Amino acid sequence: MANPSTAMEDLTLPVQQIDLKLFQQILGQLDVSLKTRDYNRINNDATAAITQLIESQLYVLSDIRAYARAMQGYYNGAYEDAIQMIDCAPELGAGYVRLGNVYSISGRQLEAIEAYDEGLEKEKSDQTQIERLRAGKAAAIAKNETRIDYLKELPIELANNIIQKLSEGDMSICLSVSSVWRKRILDCSFAWTHMVITGGQKDLRLVSVMSSAGRYVESLDINTNNGRLHALCLEAMIDKRFDKIRTLKMKAIQDWKWYTGRISIAFWQIRDTLTTLSVDLAENKHAITLADILLPCCNLTDLSFTTALPMAKLTGDFSTMKSHNALLNLELTGNLIDKESIDGVLQRCPQLRRLVMSGCISSVVDSIAQYGSNLEILGYNSTKPIPRLEIVTTGETPGLRKMFMDAPVPRTRIRIESILPLVYKNRATLETVVLNTSSDLVAEDVQQLYAIYPEFKFEKLNTLTARLYRRIQPLILQSIRDTPTALAHLHALSVYDLQGLVDILMTMPPLITLQLASVETSTASASLVQLFEKYAIAAKSFGTPKLQQVIFRECAEITDSVLVSLAMIQSLNRVIFRALRNVTAEGIGRFLGNLPCQMKYVELCNMDSIKDSHIATLQKCPSLVNVALQGLQNVTDEGLRQMVYGKPMLPSGPNFYALFCLTVKACPLITEVGTHCVKEMVKTVVYEKYNTMMR
Repeated sequence: MANPSTAMEDLTLPVQQIDLKLFQQILGQLDVSLKTRDYNRINNDATAAITQLIESQLYVLSDIRAYARAMQGYYNGAYEDAIQMIDCAPELGAGYVRLGNVYSISGRQLEAIEAYDEGLEKEKSDQTQIERLRAGKAAAIAKNETRIDYLKELPIELANNIIQKLSEGDMSICLSVSSVWRKRILDCSFAWTHMVITGGQKDLRLVSVMSSAGRYVESLDINTNNGRLHALCLEAMIDKRFDKIRTLKMKAIQDWKWYTGRISIAFWQIRDTLTTLSVDLAENKHAITLADILLPCCNLTDLSFTTALPMAKLTGDFSTMKSHNALLNLELTGNLIDKESIDGVLQRCPQLRRLVMSGCISSVVDSIAQYGSNLEILGYNSTKPIPRLEIVTTGETPGLRKMFMDAPVPRTRIRIESILPLVYKNRATLETVVLNTSSDLVAEDVQQLYAIYPEFKFEKLNTLTARLYRRIQPLILQSIRDTPTALAHLHALSVYDLQGLVDILMTMPPLITLQLASVETSTASASLVQLFEKYAIAAKSFGTPKLQQVIFRECAEITDSVLVSLAMIQSLNRVIFRALRNVTAEGIGRFLGNLPCQMKYVELCNMDSIKDSHIATLQKCPSLVNVALQGLQNVTDEGLRQMVYGKPMLPSGPNFYALFCLTVKACPLITEVGTHCVKEMVKTVVYEKYNTMMR
């Protein structure tokens, strides 16, 4: 018998070469038919030629491609080609030779042996193929008898390194391979540290071994509607299988009411280690309450609680609960979160440092002012990410530092008079304030408010976002004038008196970020020019703050002359222009043509004055890495191409790109084909044909 290894080397080669003589013969027959103009004969000859070519060459071509794919390690494609050979000629042995060979070199020896056996049954006449089938089978048998269980033989450290890189689906399959593999996987603590249960057979296999592996789980995410999986996870908690779990995330199922009692017991059993919990109750009416969670989970520091129902129905009874001194971070999402809903929580959790609420009404502010003495971060109906809590030093009470009243929908915004008492109370500690309020003060309340809040000044304010309505603007400007710590980032929305704002800014050190949005007046353009000329001088000075980012949205005050003065500020590295109706094509051209060398980000939205020539000008910015274009009616693929291909290349790891990110949205003359043509020069391209909101 032939040496198995030598035989397998021979088997890798294609069975035969393409028969070009047959192809030439067929072409000759067709040529004769065409010269005679006998169309019936042409049709018959062409049809016969196609059939003959397919039958004779598909077999060979499939074998050749299967060989190439197998040599490259593309085994699935090689399997398909080998099976196509068998379908084309099931009575011939070469297809079975190829299939067995692909199985063998991919390590599937038992399946290779089956393929060779089937070929030996089918092939009756071609002695060469019979010998190839026998040699392939012998080689596969030899390999199967001498195979090595690498997971068994490897040192534990190396085996664990492999196991922890497996996906949860692969790991569930490997548990069933052998008793050795099962033990190795169950003993690998790193493989079980983080578990995500999403449903399906693989999760049932994983959860079923929690009696052995649960002791390693530190983070568990139950994100499934499968009631059986919920029940198995709860049983494992109740049986104290998760004795190291620190983080738990649970999504309720519709009939969660049947599990409520067991959930309370489960929480009690993991109370010693659990520090972070996220619960999404959806529309469950008979589910666990806030009090049910906080009562047993005495070491909980972070809690996220979500419901689609009014929060009052799921707050629970805090009357018998002692102080919960561990909870530092609380996120509540629900409907109609009011003072009554959170009074009990704030009273029993005096160390709370971060409170983020979505779906609340203004009465919660009264509860916060009364009981939230240690709060540092407050979020009110904000859809934007709220900063996480920084490391807390025991004993320190820094006071409220960051406040985000940033509801995007007017009906969910808070009134300025409702939040002002809390702002004033914390004026000495606030560093970031976002006041996206619903409306201006009532005329009758203005004098009273000035009397209640005399000498209203922030002492540490770094970032301010506020709607500067007519009556509240003077009070806001008073709060930032002559403050001990200079304001660095200002986002002024709905500005009533831009001239008054600019007058204040002229007395302060330069801002780092300036946003002006929804400014309808057009009498302060000259003052803005003066302000930017001052900032341009400061940009050349050492040791002073420098303007780096500018955002203009729907501002009538922004004219060509303002943009000319803005381009003189050499420290500028990020600009966002949206719907600037008083800027001409000449003005935007002069600005883009004189951008500072360190400009990194340019976003242009809803400006019909911008054309291809303007976009092409951006190629002159050597440091520009991000460009975003939205709603530009007169920019085409050509402008995009000129910008990208004319720009110097920038390094990103081992590669070089003209841009790191290009975003194009709702620009009707820029096509998907146009963005595809520049992809090789841009690291990331985002293209959306229709209009969506851009951050």
